[in-house]
Amino acid sequence: MGEARRRRAHAAQTLETRQCGDCTACCIALPVRELELPPYQPCRHLRGAPSPGCGIYPDRPEICRAWHCTWRLSAALDDDLRPDRCGVIFDPVPDTARYDDGRELPVCNAWALAGHDDAFQQHPKVKGFVDWLVFDRGVGVVWRTAPDEGNVRHLRMLYNRGGKLVVGPSVVETEAFSSEAEQAARIERAHEIWRAAR
Repeated sequence: MGEARRRRAHAAQTLETRQCGDCTACCIALPVRELELPPYQPCRHLRGAPSPGCGIYPDRPEICRAWHCTWRLSAALDDDLRPDRCGVIFDPVPDTARYDDGRELPVCNAWALAGHDDAFQQHPKVKGFVDWLVFDRGVGVVWRTAPDEGNVRHLRMLYNRGGKLVVGPSVVETEAFSSEAEQAARIERAHEIWRAAR
């Protein structure tokens, strides 16, 4: 069996064995245009205990069907990096961003849940994964945080400059949703990732 085939088989097994369980972090932090759900606003369809999850699961929007967090897609990530356990959702859909020095490079979007704003520095496993992305993979991280007391969302760029982790300045995030065209492209990229994993 070739390496690519082994990786696809491993990823498909990961998807079958790694389930969301009680984790509903994406339903709390991620924006969903189809539901007019802004970032960091719990979805109105989210059920609580004793059986948390999606109240419209069979009829959920396409982006909710297509998208899975990096933890769910990669057996390389420790169970402690499940979003509800580490407080951070890592998005597997690749993106690009313009760095403060003018370069446009690939990035991973990370959504820190409330109380985990500095997990990239404080949580050992999150720090390890961010370091791996930045130093080993050459990917920057767009680190998003939950709204502050004034209901303002912030983001920071984390990237490698000269072998050191650079933490860019905190910037106010103003856009709640990407454009419809960007959303359609994001859904297609999520489908591609899912198909490649199967």
